[in-house]
Amino acid sequence: MVYLFPETPSGSVSLTDAPATLAGPSGQALGEDLGYGDIDGDGYVDIAGALGDGRVLVYTGPHLGPVTAASAAATLVDTPRSVAVGDLDGDGSADVVVGYGDGVSTVATGIEVLFGPDLSSSAVIDADELWANGGVEVGPPVDLDGNGTAELFVASPTATVGGVEWVGSVYLFHDPLGVSSFGEADTRWVLDEASQLSSLKVRPAGDVDGDGVDDVLVGAEQWQSSSGPVGAIWVISGSTL
Repeated sequence: MVYLFPETPSGSVSLTDAPATLAGPSGQALGEDLGYGDIDGDGYVDIAGALGDGRVLVYTGPHLGPVTAASAAATLVDTPRSVAVGDLDGDGSADVVVGYGDGVSTVATGIEVLFGPDLSSSAVIDADELWANGGVEVGPPVDLDGNGTAELFVASPTATVGGVEWVGSVYLFHDPLGVSSFGEADTRWVLDEASQLSSLKVRPAGDVDGDGVDDVLVGAEQWQSSSGPVGAIWVISGSTL
């Protein structure tokens, strides 16, 4: 279930007070991952939500009252691991970016970009040659360098680096629609070759280090110190991109 509030709540607020909700199919948890943006170009925010059974549901705005899975405008099927929304092709409509893991899909491991407003065409960035296991986590597309084109950050807890498996890594694509494989990424950060990370999340942030340029955060809930799994957050400085 996804609960929608028209503004950031303050104080103690119950989820039952949400003026709008989005529900997944019976027995499926909507919200494994979420992305939002104006996909259909009507001026309202649309929401793409991943389910645990290998589907992404797209709900078009406006969102009023309870909305069921039967009302979803589109269902994308292909074992997604993560989903994000942003305008990658610069046409004014947000696109849906799906990160895949191992499974039966058009992209066994990698990324598929489905273009708004109708999601009928797509582009693929293949990562099969870089991964031993698992899949990829896509971050929301964002124009960090101010050149008018959104960058795409992608994280994998299970990349293969120099023959070593399960190495946490983050990839940056300045022009994600101009490449076809992860080998063409503009930058790659290797986060940890010692800890086997079960998951990574990458998200754009504000100016964390105070240099006037927005930064990117990478979180690993299972990063291990000498005392065991404690979690970690890395800051990628936007001035280095």
